[in-house]
Amino acid sequence: SSGNELPELTQFVMNASDYFVENWILIIGGLVAFVISIVFWKKTKNGRMIFDHLLLTIPVIGAVMKKIAIGRFCNTMSSMLRSGVNLLEALVTCAHSSGNKVIEKFILGIRSSVESGEKFSQPLRKGDLFPEMVVSMIAVGEESGQIDEMLEKISEFYDEEVDLAIKAMLTLIEPILIVGIGGIIAVIVLAMYLPMFEMAGNI
Repeated sequence: SSGNELPELTQFVMNASDYFVENWILIIGGLVAFVISIVFWKKTKNGRMIFDHLLLTIPVIGAVMKKIAIGRFCNTMSSMLRSGVNLLEALVTCAHSSGNKVIEKFILGIRSSVESGEKFSQPLRKGDLFPEMVVSMIAVGEESGQIDEMLEKISEFYDEEVDLAIKAMLTLIEPILIVGIGGIIAVIVLAMYLPMFEMAGNI
């Protein structure tokens, strides 16, 4: 009303507010359509493979997912071998129960290598899922004939690792959310007061 132009930040916030108010139906509809398309894409073979691969490469979350996969694999293998199930059948069960297509494909590759005559521990080194420490422990259990006990120990270790990793991740998320929300509020407050500061400076 005084004939002065609004600061760029203030104008941007006002334009964004007007856009959301006028097009909230389109925005919500677009978000819903995006989520539905992701869900259907994930159900396809290639989509699931790409999604699971991305899941394993996300910082922090990917590391936790790998630890969960190792713990689940070792726990399932230990239980099945102790119950008298042969190694090849146990690997198939572990692959299908992994919950991740990339890990499932890797475990089925291990089965093929074992079926062709390799030791169980050898193909574990081919990917980046199993750390060298885990592979070495499995190799020791394989040589000593106590592979089920060694797998159980690894499973217990990784169960504790997953708990610690999740706690650390939650501890990290809290300050990030606080900083993010605080930053948004700071931008809005600054956009509201900038015109007042400019008017005060022109007086």
